[in-house]
Amino acid sequence: MLSTDSGATRRRLLRAAAAGGAATLAGCAGVDDGSPTPGSDASTEWPYPAFDPQATAYAPDAAAPRSGVTERWAVETPRPTDRPVVAEERVFLPGAAGLHALDLATGESVWTVGPGDQPWTNAPAVVDGTVYATFRERPGVLALDPEDGTERWRADVGPVSSSPVADGEGRCYVGTRDGGLVALDAGTGEVAWSYDLFGEVVELTFRLPTLVAGTTAGEVYALYDSDGPRELWRRKVGGKVVALARTGGDALVSAFGGKLRRLANGAHAGSDRWANRDGGTAQGGLAVAAGLVFGGNGGGLTACDVRGGETAWSAPGRFAAGPAAAGDTVYAGREGEVIAFAHSGGVGVGGLSVGRKRWSHPVSGTPLEGLAVADGAVVAVTGGGEEGPPRTYVLDPA
Repeated sequence: MLSTDSGATRRRLLRAAAAGGAATLAGCAGVDDGSPTPGSDASTEWPYPAFDPQATAYAPDAAAPRSGVTERWAVETPRPTDRPVVAEERVFLPGAAGLHALDLATGESVWTVGPGDQPWTNAPAVVDGTVYATFRERPGVLALDPEDGTERWRADVGPVSSSPVADGEGRCYVGTRDGGLVALDAGTGEVAWSYDLFGEVVELTFRLPTLVAGTTAGEVYALYDSDGPRELWRRKVGGKVVALARTGGDALVSAFGGKLRRLANGAHAGSDRWANRDGGTAQGGLAVAAGLVFGGNGGGLTACDVRGGETAWSAPGRFAAGPAAAGDTVYAGREGEVIAFAHSGGVGVGGLSVGRKRWSHPVSGTPLEGLAVADGAVVAVTGGGEEGPPRTYVLDPA
């Protein structure tokens, strides 16, 4: 971790170089085009709630089930309060009673950490062998050893409402319930700076050199951190931000009751490149995979073209969990099942398409919050109900 003056200088130089590259690429569609191929790496992790700091929920090289599944394990767990994270041979599950660590191989409970009486937990991030956990009660942020949950440091920044993101150069960022965006030293927890936004910060992404944050007040902010925050642009999107991801330098934003929008970077910063109502109110997050952006809600799972925003295909059902993508497959959850779709949507038009659905697997209750793909498997957590208590599933290829 970098905390010295030389580290700060290096950070400034890296960000300046990235800013120049971003300016050159401003207005381009990004690097998310092309036909995906099946992933082949069965050792991948899912270290952020949506795989990476850009919140793409897409692991392009990850091997994952394409034609059917078997259960590695399915165990009773607390109802999730956010997406699971998979790293360091653990499944990290946020719950109302704290952060729970399960053994990835067996499902055995390893440890639970939760400060205070009501430590409602956000999804953590696991970076460079440290679990950064955030809670909606004080102290807000804990840095933990993934092996046994031992506390390395804590930062009392008040109740935290977002999952953390890290920049890879010694900074960890979190958003607070009172509208603060806080930058921490990732090695010590010391506050480097804070910046006031309008509304509770619920979504946060990082792509060098900018942070993009979304709030419950329907505001989207882009900030540049060069050893201090500088606001680049701000946009109101008409409703609570429920999902946020990055594609190239642009931001993909879904607002409650509104549209899915691609907000431009560069010369037209914050303006709509496109807006599509079909993709609005994405529950649990988005997945941005090889030219398509996927989002689910009570009306179905929708795939939109990243370049132009047109609806490419959709699948019916009530999708309450954020989708996850790996290779050429998209994974989602609707009542009573985890389901895999071909990225392309199959062959044909609308309901006449063939080959869209690759497999489905029955689960107890409805998958909630979001799925993850790691270690060659799909991870899903259900909310329980008449079919039984909440459970966590790890599904291997059949």
